Amino acid sequence: GAKVDEKSIELVKSSAQEAINSLNKLMDDSLFKKVEMTDKDGNKVVDYDKDKILDKLKTFVEDYNSLVEDAGEMDGDNSLKAGVRMVDQLKVYRSSLAQIGINIEGDNTLKIDEEAFKTADMTDVKSLFSGNVSMAKNMQSKLLQVYSATNVDLNSTSGLYSSQAIKNVTIGNMFDSLL
Repeated sequence: GAKVDEKSIELVKSSAQEAINSLNKLMDDSLFKKVEMTDKDGNKVVDYDKDKILDKLKTFVEDYNSLVEDAGEMDGDNSLKAGVRMVDQLKVYRSSLAQIGINIEGDNTLKIDEEAFKTADMTDVKSLFSGNVSMAKNMQSKLLQVYSATNVDLNSTSGLYSSQAIKNVTIGNMFDSLL
């Protein structure tokens, strides 16, 4: 088939890695444990640390958006298909995401409405980002598919790349490094 542009696939691969890392931080159970804080009136309250959650969410959204933008430039068959599946997976959650202030834009990137997020029910946020049947878990598997697809695409390119591709981490190793 057509020669694949290795640079664009390498870019998608590193973007996928970044998005997986930031999603994992967002999926960390400790992020959704209620903590004792002082509210603006100086009272001690026990609540979710919304600023911390928002911070992790912003990082993930930035990384996800970079990946979507990089994937849009790409001509690697497998990677592109995996990217499309990832974007479609997220669209399934469009209304749930909108409820917590995250909108899917026309170009498939995400946009956070911080005010809407801060007034959202944090249990809704928690249910999207934690647990084994959550949106985040589904996204994680789609991101891993994008990552592994880039390896497949890189392996199918020139001989020069094949020797390098063998050195690439496997999904199993990658999971180990993330835990």
